Amino acid sequence: MPKHADSELLWVRLLEQALQRGAVLLLLDGLDEVRDPALRNTVVERVRDCFSAHRAVGNKFVLTSRIVGYREVRPEAAGLAECMLVDFEDEEIAAFVEKWTVAIERAARR
Repeated sequence: MPKHADSELLWVRLLEQALQRGAVLLLLDGLDEVRDPALRNTVVERVRDCFSAHRAVGNKFVLTSRIVGYREVRPEAAGLAECMLVDFEDEEIAAFVEKWTVAIERAARR
């Protein structure tokens, strides 16, 4: 077996173990970049199935998309929350960055 296959299997095992412990924050960005609507729908189905199978033990999931790529494939599942973000003005960006930095520094000290 090629060496890269061994490392891929290790990552799969580590992810499976973390999912079982509820220790995963899965960030999936760019749903709208899946150009084929049928494939985009398949991606949403797989993410929804994974979310439904693994959220009960504490795993967290974030799936992002521009609205144009999201409307026709909107996922639905028990416990799924949907949020729409709006553009920040310059002052809002500065305030967010400042608060985010403080929050990260506090978390790092724990």
